[in-house]
Amino acid sequence: RAHHAAAALSCCEGVSAGGTPAAVSGSLDRTVQCNDLGAEQQGNVIGRHDAAVRCVEFLREPNMVVSGGWDARVKAWDPRAGEAAPIFDVQQPGKVFAMDKSGSSGLLVGHAGRTLWLYDIRKMSEPKDERMSSNSMQ
Repeated sequence: RAHHAAAALSCCEGVSAGGTPAAVSGSLDRTVQCNDLGAEQQGNVIGRHDAAVRCVEFLREPNMVVSGGWDARVKAWDPRAGEAAPIFDVQQPGKVFAMDKSGSSGLLVGHAGRTLWLYDIRKMSEPKDERMSSNSMQ
Protein backbone atom coordinates (compact mmCIF):
# COMPACT_ATOMS: atom_id res chain seq x y z
CA ARG A 1 0.00 0.00 0.00
CA ALA A 2 1.58 3.26 -1.15
CA HIS A 3 0.76 6.62 0.30
CA HIS A 4 2.38 9.86 -0.80
CA ALA A 5 1.37 13.29 0.47
CA ALA A 6 1.00 14.38 -3.18
CA ALA A 7 0.53 12.75 -6.59
CA ALA A 8 2.86 9.94 -7.61
CA LEU A 9 4.59 10.81 -10.91
CA SER A 10 6.40 7.55 -11.59
CA CYS A 11 6.44 3.93 -10.46
CA CYS A 12 8.21 0.70 -11.30
CA GLU A 13 8.62 -2.86 -10.11
CA GLY A 14 11.36 -3.45 -7.56
CA VAL A 15 12.42 -5.55 -4.58
CA SER A 16 11.76 -4.66 -0.93
CA ALA A 17 14.23 -4.72 1.95
CA GLY A 18 13.05 -8.29 2.65
CA GLY A 19 13.68 -9.39 -0.93
CA THR A 20 9.99 -9.64 -1.85
CA PRO A 21 8.29 -7.96 -4.84
CA ALA A 22 7.74 -4.25 -4.33
CA ALA A 23 6.37 -1.16 -6.03
CA VAL A 24 8.77 1.77 -6.11
CA SER A 25 7.30 5.25 -6.58
CA GLY A 26 8.39 8.87 -6.88
CA SER A 27 6.13 11.80 -6.11
CA LEU A 28 5.44 15.51 -6.10
CA ASP A 29 6.05 15.26 -2.33
CA ARG A 30 9.79 14.85 -3.18
CA THR A 31 10.05 11.30 -1.80
CA VAL A 32 11.00 7.92 -3.22
CA GLN A 33 9.07 5.06 -1.59
CA CYS A 34 9.45 1.29 -1.66
CA ASN A 35 6.21 -0.56 -0.98
CA ASP A 36 6.27 -4.30 -0.23
CA LEU A 37 3.39 -5.70 -2.28
CA GLY A 38 2.67 -8.44 0.27
CA ALA A 39 2.52 -6.15 3.31
CA GLU A 40 -0.45 -4.27 4.71
CA GLN A 41 1.54 -1.36 6.14
CA GLN A 42 2.48 1.81 4.31
CA GLY A 43 5.66 1.84 2.23
CA ASN A 44 9.05 3.05 3.41
CA VAL A 45 10.63 6.28 2.27
CA ILE A 46 14.04 5.31 0.87
CA GLY A 47 15.11 8.68 -0.52
CA ARG A 48 14.36 12.36 -0.95
CA HIS A 49 14.93 15.09 -3.53
CA ASP A 50 14.74 18.89 -3.16
CA ALA A 51 11.90 19.04 -5.73
CA ALA A 52 9.41 16.60 -7.25
CA VAL A 53 10.65 13.11 -8.17
CA ARG A 54 9.71 12.70 -11.83
CA CYS A 55 11.26 9.27 -12.63
CA VAL A 56 12.18 6.06 -10.82
CA GLU A 57 13.86 2.93 -12.19
CA PHE A 58 14.86 -0.29 -10.43
CA LEU A 59 18.17 -1.81 -11.52
CA ARG A 60 18.16 -5.50 -10.61
CA GLU A 61 21.95 -5.64 -10.80
CA PRO A 62 23.28 -4.00 -8.56
CA ASN A 63 19.90 -3.95 -6.69
CA MET A 64 19.33 -0.20 -6.52
CA VAL A 65 16.62 2.33 -7.20
CA VAL A 66 17.58 5.32 -9.34
CA SER A 67 15.49 8.49 -9.20
CA GLY A 68 15.48 11.66 -11.28
CA GLY A 69 13.94 14.88 -10.05
CA TRP A 70 12.95 18.37 -10.93
CA ASP A 71 15.84 19.45 -8.68
CA ALA A 72 18.09 18.49 -11.65
CA ARG A 73 19.60 15.52 -9.78
CA VAL A 74 19.86 11.79 -10.44
CA LYS A 75 20.26 9.80 -7.22
CA ALA A 76 20.55 6.10 -6.41
CA TRP A 77 19.21 4.34 -3.32
CA ASP A 78 19.62 0.91 -1.73
CA PRO A 79 16.04 -0.30 -1.08
CA ARG A 80 17.32 -2.54 1.74
CA ALA A 81 18.85 0.37 3.68
CA GLY A 82 15.70 2.36 4.43
CA GLU A 83 16.16 6.11 4.30
CA ALA A 84 19.92 6.55 3.99
CA ALA A 85 22.39 8.69 2.10
CA PRO A 86 22.24 8.13 -1.67
CA ILE A 87 24.69 5.73 -3.32
CA PHE A 88 25.35 8.50 -5.84
CA ASP A 89 23.97 11.99 -6.44
CA VAL A 90 24.71 13.50 -9.86
CA GLN A 91 23.94 17.07 -10.98
CA GLN A 92 22.11 17.29 -14.34
CA PRO A 93 21.89 20.20 -16.83
CA GLY A 94 18.17 20.68 -16.14
CA LYS A 95 15.07 19.12 -14.62
CA VAL A 96 14.87 15.37 -15.24
CA PHE A 97 11.78 14.56 -17.30
CA ALA A 98 12.55 11.02 -18.53
CA MET A 99 14.74 8.11 -17.55
CA ASP A 100 15.14 4.51 -18.70
CA LYS A 101 17.47 1.54 -18.34
CA SER A 102 19.67 0.81 -21.32
CA GLY A 103 21.20 -2.67 -21.44
CA SER A 104 22.69 -4.15 -18.30
CA SER A 105 24.56 -1.06 -17.05
CA GLY A 106 23.22 1.91 -19.01
CA LEU A 107 20.97 4.68 -17.78
CA LEU A 108 19.44 7.16 -20.24
CA VAL A 109 18.34 10.51 -18.77
CA GLY A 110 16.24 13.13 -20.60
CA HIS A 111 16.28 16.73 -19.39
CA ALA A 112 14.42 19.98 -19.82
CA GLY A 113 16.06 21.66 -22.78
CA ARG A 114 15.88 18.42 -24.82
CA THR A 115 19.27 17.01 -23.79
CA LEU A 116 19.74 13.24 -23.48
CA TRP A 117 22.63 11.81 -21.48
CA LEU A 118 23.62 8.15 -21.43
CA TYR A 119 25.47 6.96 -18.32
CA ASP A 120 27.23 3.77 -17.36
CA ILE A 121 25.97 3.27 -13.79
CA ARG A 122 29.38 1.93 -12.81
CA LYS A 123 30.87 5.36 -13.61
CA MET A 124 28.34 8.12 -13.00
CA SER A 125 30.96 10.89 -12.79
CA GLU A 126 30.37 11.79 -16.45
CA PRO A 127 27.98 10.75 -19.21
CA LYS A 128 29.19 8.22 -21.76
CA ASP A 129 27.28 10.02 -24.50
CA GLU A 130 25.38 13.30 -24.86
CA ARG A 131 22.76 14.08 -27.51
CA MET A 132 20.08 16.59 -28.33
CA SER A 133 16.61 15.15 -28.75
CA SER A 134 15.15 15.51 -32.22
CA ASN A 135 11.76 16.32 -30.66
CA SER A 136 10.86 19.97 -31.02
CA MET A 137 8.73 19.90 -27.82
CA GLN A 138 9.17 17.89 -24.65
